[in-house]
Amino acid sequence: MRPDGPVRTTARVARAPTPLEPAGGGPVARVAVDVTLAHLDRPFDYAVPPEIDAAVVPGARVVARFAGKQVSGYVLERVDASGHTGRLEPLRRAVSREPVLTAEVARLCRAVADRYAGTLASVLRMAVPPRHARVEREEPAPAVHGPPPAVVAGDWAHVDGGPALLG
Repeated sequence: MRPDGPVRTTARVARAPTPLEPAGGGPVARVAVDVTLAHLDRPFDYAVPPEIDAAVVPGARVVARFAGKQVSGYVLERVDASGHTGRLEPLRRAVSREPVLTAEVARLCRAVADRYAGTLASVLRMAVPPRHARVEREEPAPAVHGPPPAVVAGDWAHVDGGPALLG
């Protein structure tokens, strides 16, 4: 019996995946993916492709493939090796070059998630402001440094030990 429509007479041959060259500065990125499932509340290791190596710094936002979907995440650190024995999935892209998550804030978010039975991803959503691409493209304003404001000892007279703070 012949099927309706065109029939393929040859089979497609799958291409072999191109091996990734390790990136400089630690070829593995440890990423906190934005997944709020409690049993997945840990960092995952990803290979860093050379084309985005410079932008993948600790604290930067990235996009990675996780469970068949593109998910956002934060680079927690760059390491030389992974404890994962299988092939590491490469990061898809760096969202911005601007690091938005400091190590101190990441540790604090982890502590809050542990203390209040939450996930790191849910705490990070509240701790890190949303991205504004237009602002990231703007040049930062130069820092203005001037003399410190004058402090009058009388301003602190009502505070117990206040004048002693002024030296």
